[in-house]
Amino acid sequence: MRTTRFPYRKTLLVSAVLGVLSGAPVYAEDAPDAENAATEEQQKSGAEVIEVTARRYKESIKDVPVAVTALSEQKLMDKGTQTLIDIERFVPNLTVNASRATSTTLTAYIRGVGQNDPLWGFEPGVGLYIDDVYVARPQGGVLDLLDIQRVEILRGPQGTLYGKNTMGGAIKYVTRDLPDYTRGYVEGVIGSYNQRDVKAGFSTPITDKLLIGISAANLTRDGFGEVVGPSPFAGTDVSDKDITAARVNVTWKPSDTVTVKFVADDTQDDSNVRGGHRLDTSPTTGDAPLEDVFDTRQNMDPKRQEVTSSGQALTISWAMSDDWEFKSVTAQREGDTLSDIDFDATQINSFDVPAIYEDEQFTQEFQLTYTGERLDFVSGVYYLDGDACGNFDVVFGLVPLVQTTYGCVNTVSKSLYAQASYRFDDAWSMTLGARYDEDEKEATVGVNRFLGLPGTVILPLPGGEFTENETFDDFSPRVGVEYRASENTMWYFSYSHGFKSGGFNMRANPALDPAANQAFQPETADSLELGFKGSFLDNRVQTYVALFTQKYEDKQVPVSVVLPGGGFVSRVLNAADADLNGLELELNARITDDFSLFLMYGYLDAEYNEFVGSLGVDGSVTSDLSDVARVINAPENQYTIGLSYELEAGPGRLLMSTDYAWRDDLFIYDVSPLTDQEAYGVWNASVVYYLDDSGWRFALHGRNLADEEYRTAAYDFSTTAVADRLLTGYYGDPMNWSLSAMYSF
Repeated sequence: MRTTRFPYRKTLLVSAVLGVLSGAPVYAEDAPDAENAATEEQQKSGAEVIEVTARRYKESIKDVPVAVTALSEQKLMDKGTQTLIDIERFVPNLTVNASRATSTTLTAYIRGVGQNDPLWGFEPGVGLYIDDVYVARPQGGVLDLLDIQRVEILRGPQGTLYGKNTMGGAIKYVTRDLPDYTRGYVEGVIGSYNQRDVKAGFSTPITDKLLIGISAANLTRDGFGEVVGPSPFAGTDVSDKDITAARVNVTWKPSDTVTVKFVADDTQDDSNVRGGHRLDTSPTTGDAPLEDVFDTRQNMDPKRQEVTSSGQALTISWAMSDDWEFKSVTAQREGDTLSDIDFDATQINSFDVPAIYEDEQFTQEFQLTYTGERLDFVSGVYYLDGDACGNFDVVFGLVPLVQTTYGCVNTVSKSLYAQASYRFDDAWSMTLGARYDEDEKEATVGVNRFLGLPGTVILPLPGGEFTENETFDDFSPRVGVEYRASENTMWYFSYSHGFKSGGFNMRANPALDPAANQAFQPETADSLELGFKGSFLDNRVQTYVALFTQKYEDKQVPVSVVLPGGGFVSRVLNAADADLNGLELELNARITDDFSLFLMYGYLDAEYNEFVGSLGVDGSVTSDLSDVARVINAPENQYTIGLSYELEAGPGRLLMSTDYAWRDDLFIYDVSPLTDQEAYGVWNASVVYYLDDSGWRFALHGRNLADEEYRTAAYDFSTTAVADRLLTGYYGDPMNWSLSAMYSF
């Protein structure tokens, strides 16, 4: 199923690396990834200030007229964050979790915008980046925080500088650059559920111009639950962890102005599937819900899950002068996912789905940046060629009706962008930017249906296949005005636009639906934002506030459509619009040299003003659900309050911290309330000890200390008889702890 073009791309990238390292001409200097701006003195007397690249060049977070949260390596370590999911509690109006039955597929929403269905052919609404490389597919997106320097979360449409599929925002995972000295670390972790982690990294200069670094991790943990019998898989763990990851960085600095960096990463995830908890009594088996929400009934092998993800990136940067910089980023990524999903969470062969996902992408970006006394300017061209393929078999009922769905989508994206910020004087500045994106898509969709089981077909049923193509384009402007009342305060007002690309319904059956090959169009978001950023009391208090209103239009939703000959089919149409209004607050305060306070608050008023549920045979709306539909993954209120205290203790420093994260009611389905999660709070705490001048660090982390039970995802087929009228939920991690020892040199 996979295309054959990517081996050529891999050869091209490897050839480029060899050519550069053998002395071929180079053109760029990689601006080092933004280091934490806080000096040791600031850390003692003021709140931490981080430099970010939200606008594609390095600047202090307090000077960026964008709603952005940055989490440094130090904060992530001290708070015991392990994966991208753990950052949710630090960022207003952010919802991130693993997608339903998987532990590795990322579902991300910012300000009520995202994508809940990870099927190939659907695009995410929040962009994920590893360094400067866009990751097109969500499979494998629940990243473990290995060799991290910081994570940046940009909120609101980012179409101008980041392009398609960032209408909700962007999550940027920034790894560490190599220092010009030898450095290394080894860390061991033990914890509840038999957690056993080992992480290690080492980097050193080979010559005064060539640096090399390598890091690796092996992360294991028993499951939070198990398969309950009768089942051939009874006693098998679910929701466990078995991950091996490695990363290599080769950096060459042939001159003071040129840097060439080649990075390769590889992750192998052999964790068992995430166990689904049946929320209702099965009408087929009569089995009631299990007492433990992490236990499951299952007719498929939980061990039959394998996720691999790898990538290579070549970044060539050239500091042409003190003001001008040119950068080229050439990258490719690929991933494979095999997973058995038991939707109905019963021991019978009903709605069992073996699923396969395959994806590959090649990207190239050229970027030119100017940072002057009054003018900052960034421009670039971007190219992506990607394939996302897959297939899955759905087994319905005890007398099995099997539907096999397969397909591929090839996407070629091209874009051109520019943005400039001009300072009229010390107080006033203005930002103007624009981007043009063009997406060419070719999709193949096929469906086979039959009675029987794969390999033992009893009776073929109508199926079919089609291949279709469509081109989508979008113009994404940005306009902003900034006012700096003083050196430490800034107001900004901006308009921004973003879009999520269109596509084809990868579940369409052309034998049943005459319009199966009809494309759905892009979603769009237009946002107005008023923001304030201020530092007070010698930088001891930092306050960031954003007030926004956003028009969310042409949302892609499944709609029931009546056919001329009777019956109905489900089509993906641009059938919903919503208004998103909200407020965001981030407060960091160092109350004394030893005592700090953190507060995050997000408010989101998200309402549909149009939501088409069904269409008649003439195309007229027969069901408007706008009065009952809810925007999913968009709690109305959320807050986190955190405290930390640091003191000298013996030959080292002791840091104690705790935080409580509360979230309002969470809607998991647009219309059905059966899987809603009521408001809940999660309490975490950490104790970290740094042994002075020794390189040793010891940490004890407790997560979800009150053992709060909360649902993060679900399947609702309660109206579908052939699916056993199932309601299946998936839950956030239970109470757990870990103890780590780390030695750095």
